[in-house]
Amino acid sequence: MCMKEKPNTDSFSYRLRQLRKKQNFTQQGLADKLNVHVTTVKNWENCYCLPDIDNICIIADVLHVTTDYLLGREENERLPLEGLTEAERKQLFQIIQAYIDGLPPRIKQEKSR
Repeated sequence: MCMKEKPNTDSFSYRLRQLRKKQNFTQQGLADKLNVHVTTVKNWENCYCLPDIDNICIIADVLHVTTDYLLGREENERLPLEGLTEAERKQLFQIIQAYIDGLPPRIKQEKSR
């Protein structure tokens, strides 16, 4: 979906730009990290279009936030772990490890740095 309107603080475009700046990425730097053209990042930030689901997941990983936060569905940038039992934490970490094990080699290498 493409839309051109002034981004609000809950919009993907606004949050992407804020997170990129907060982590000291230039648009080119983020584009390089995501393996996309800089124009693509500019288009996302300027509300011209939205990334596909695969890129949303990669963006969330690179910027260390949840996809729900990026999409404006959640106010917390990260998943809160407070209040989880030890068994729930263990299960969560097993799910995360299974996810990492299933990533393409390029993404695994970036995560291990």
